[in-house]
Amino acid sequence: MVALLSIVTANIQAQTVEPPPTVNLDFPIYVEDAQGNRDTLTLGLYDGAPRGYNPQLGERDLLNVPYDSILDARFITYYSPLDEEIDYTGKKLVMTRELRDNTPREPCFRFRFSRNVQIVVNAKYGPITMSWDTTAFNTDKGLRCWSNTIITDDKSVYGYSFDWWSDAIDDPSGPGVRYSCMSSMSSVYFDGEPASVDFSRHIVAGRAIPELLPLFTVHLRPTDEIGVPCSFQPIIDNTDEEAFAGALALAPNPAQNFLDVTFAGPPEIFTELTIVNAYGQLLTRRPFQASQRIDLQSLRPGMYYLQLTDGSRRRVVTRKFIKL
Repeated sequence: MVALLSIVTANIQAQTVEPPPTVNLDFPIYVEDAQGNRDTLTLGLYDGAPRGYNPQLGERDLLNVPYDSILDARFITYYSPLDEEIDYTGKKLVMTRELRDNTPREPCFRFRFSRNVQIVVNAKYGPITMSWDTTAFNTDKGLRCWSNTIITDDKSVYGYSFDWWSDAIDDPSGPGVRYSCMSSMSSVYFDGEPASVDFSRHIVAGRAIPELLPLFTVHLRPTDEIGVPCSFQPIIDNTDEEAFAGALALAPNPAQNFLDVTFAGPPEIFTELTIVNAYGQLLTRRPFQASQRIDLQSLRPGMYYLQLTDGSRRRVVTRKFIKL
């Protein structure tokens, strides 16, 4: 029998993270197929780098070079997010920080990068795994201001609605949008058919006709942006643990089909109940009730976090549970 875990509270208000004085970082992303073949991409983040093509910083344009028939991963950029014309494809992509505007904002949110980051992969032996070093996000190595960064196989994160993940939140039983938080996990396994580049075709060595290839997106999102998927990751802080000890009960735990949630504390404290998975992905969001039953039948077996939050998300009570 799994013992019930103690209740903890977390403060996840916008983090006061100051942007690093300079960003000069090579961030590798490793791609591996089902047979162990590997390829490496390098995201170069350099303050002061010119916009556009930068061969002096290691970019090599492979636009007219066929993709390897076994495994070949490349960055790809367009003249605009919705443009049909590719302007660069290569193993290294160079970007620079830019100020969004002069409007007062949270320190990290004031900056953006000069290019979108999208990856095209040709893999004969799928599925593929992508991996990276999470310490680039969690320490002062240039990405501490972008801990909400996600990787996804859905291209709609650029150029479409701001809350592109809402399908996954509001309809957990549906396909939604698959994404992973890069600051909290070091790899992702794409076991399905990712989104294809539906407005461009790519030449693969040994194949006569250009083909649509799978496309992935790395979306660099600032640390102090609240309300995006990775900002919902459980942040455990034991300093206030005694404040609500024993007030939140989950039963049964582990659970198979349903989870009964009861909260014996002051009901006016919280306004929302959310469920996130072990990767920080928000799966369910509903109004808080002091007593309610949660249908778990659409969730896969594994570990999840149930959170009670107030309207500002400045106070969060988090509890782990297991779905059988």
